[in-house]
Amino acid sequence: MRNISIAITLLLTFCSCSFLIPSFHKVPATDFMLIHKNPRAGDYAVYEVDGGRIHKVFEVMEVGKDQITIRYGVVKFEEAETWKDKRGSNDKQISWYYRILKRSGSVIAAWMLDGDKKLNSPIARSGQMHSLEHRKYLKKPVKEKIETKAGSYKITGAYNYIYRLDLGIVSSKSTHFNMLSTKVPFLSVREEIVATSKTGPFLKTLEFISAAGEAVLEKDYLSLYDKLNPEVAAQFITVDLIEHGSGKKN
Repeated sequence: MRNISIAITLLLTFCSCSFLIPSFHKVPATDFMLIHKNPRAGDYAVYEVDGGRIHKVFEVMEVGKDQITIRYGVVKFEEAETWKDKRGSNDKQISWYYRILKRSGSVIAAWMLDGDKKLNSPIARSGQMHSLEHRKYLKKPVKEKIETKAGSYKITGAYNYIYRLDLGIVSSKSTHFNMLSTKVPFLSVREEIVATSKTGPFLKTLEFISAAGEAVLEKDYLSLYDKLNPEVAAQFITVDLIEHGSGKKN
């Protein structure tokens, strides 16, 4: 049995799945995002999360003198389907999350679209829950290359941080290690995540019901306690670049 708290933490932390919590837009947006130099409208990158069970798309929508508007969302791909072919065909079926960034990556505005409805989000500030802690941006290249479905990339730097999320029903702490290449939009080629989660009373009840039912079916009552403890569980997650493209030159 997969730990329920880990599954929901994975969705909330890395997938922005608003269908789980209708007021998800009220959760403060992170105060920083990776962005490449000289972005153009139409630049995009697609990532697969946890072995391809989830796909996340990042796209540059508009570029001004000092500001960049981007969006990201979770997209379901059919076999052999690409974002290049799919983009624009089902925008209203996706809960898009929008950010306005400075060219440094600092977030200055955030909102999401639920259908045609715009829902503004607050922005976490340094030291607050949902802000990115202990950020380290290393621009020193390494010799090795990383192979992904999108190609082979020489790593030109790294970006690491810690992210804390607390939604009451579940709280999590995740440490993120990003390997970067200046050759791709949004810079990240691979992200390794170590996530820990702790459930609140509501999810503990769900876990108890699930574990108890499984124990009864398997006639393994002694394992029930072990399945529910400890409260804190850990998971290792890989986020890989699988597709990217560039917008038209001005």
